[in-house]
Amino acid sequence: MENIPQFGTKTESAEYIDRPGVYAIVTNQEGDIAVVEVNERYFLLGGGLDAGETAEQGLKREIMEETGKGIQSATFLGKANQYVDAKDGYFNKFATFYKVDLGEDVSASSELDHKFKWITKEEFKSKGAQEFQIWAVENLITEKEKATIQKNFPELNINSIRLAGEGMNSKAFIVNDNLIFRFSKVEEASEQLKMEIEILPKLRNSITLSIPDFEYIGKQANGLPFVGYKKIQGVGLDKEILENLNYELRSKLLNEISDFIQQVHEFPLEMAKLSGIKVRGFREDYSSDLKDLRKHAFHLLDENTKEYIERIYGEYLSNGSNFTYTPVFLHADFSPEHIIYDEQKQTISGVIDFGDIEIGDPDYDLMYLYERWGEALIKELLKYYPHKDEAHLLRKLEFFSRANTTQDVLIGIFRKDNGILDWALEKLKKEVV
Repeated sequence: MENIPQFGTKTESAEYIDRPGVYAIVTNQEGDIAVVEVNERYFLLGGGLDAGETAEQGLKREIMEETGKGIQSATFLGKANQYVDAKDGYFNKFATFYKVDLGEDVSASSELDHKFKWITKEEFKSKGAQEFQIWAVENLITEKEKATIQKNFPELNINSIRLAGEGMNSKAFIVNDNLIFRFSKVEEASEQLKMEIEILPKLRNSITLSIPDFEYIGKQANGLPFVGYKKIQGVGLDKEILENLNYELRSKLLNEISDFIQQVHEFPLEMAKLSGIKVRGFREDYSSDLKDLRKHAFHLLDENTKEYIERIYGEYLSNGSNFTYTPVFLHADFSPEHIIYDEQKQTISGVIDFGDIEIGDPDYDLMYLYERWGEALIKELLKYYPHKDEAHLLRKLEFFSRANTTQDVLIGIFRKDNGILDWALEKLKKEVV
């Protein structure tokens, strides 16, 4: 299933109409972006599809109308959606983006209020009219990463490259449909990736599922590392997929997941420590997070939200039984999108993204599954994954999940990243309610 980013704020009382559209990302040799200027606002070339029109047909028509030019080539890049409140109604724009090379002039532009021009990516980032188009320009253009891969590995022939996904710490690309290249975005992720490179060959001997095998290890221009490995074929095992499986198959997969978690947790700690894996003190970390929230975030929050944070942290930190665990080796980012499911073979084909590996509380490895799958599926998993106190586990997972949002608030503040901060504050507001 596609993981399509959704932008915009939905007005709760409004009924939104789906409006499919298609847009072109066109760059010149200087790396500038082709846009149309309308009422001093910048838009990518493209627009809404007419009834019965395919994306390719709509792209050709829109570019002809806005520039008078034909299309030399068009390569699919990705999709994104955005809620838009317009004068003529409420719409959820379903956008498909293409990397386009413009052809020759075919006719005069028919949209006289659309002024075709070239602007820098930085200018579009600050003056682009719609958030999903800004995201597309920032995330779907891959020339920089392609050049980096080719510089490090000139023997690799790159026929295609597209964005696979992006998190706070790294960005991944699919190359030639069978390779994954993951690039560190920040120094912290760089250090974690170095530990991954060290530990995964050792871990591979201890588990039955496939994990990334880094065939390519390179360095970006900024000095941060990146890696490449053969793509583990399949899709992320999200809640919808899991719930729609019959009971027998779902049980089989949950049993495989249980086995994997236990195999990871049984990995020798001394071997992990020799590879640089850090021991996380959960009481110390969450105590420190609470102090940081009070100092750096509370001025952004209303009284109700501050009381909520004090309450959830207080309940967790004051309960000594939360810290009687035996430390184990953790995946620490064990989320459904990192569990790769082969829909044809109806089996789990592997697990990816070990970028947060650490030593700590074994219960933490169920946090993202709890957050994305919900309590009911976790209870099904516990039929195969042994735990001495289910009720206590669920209370801890609820705290871990909620605290994770407050940690994202701190990440946004400390990195001075308003995108992360605004997203985390909005999520926090919903959780408090």
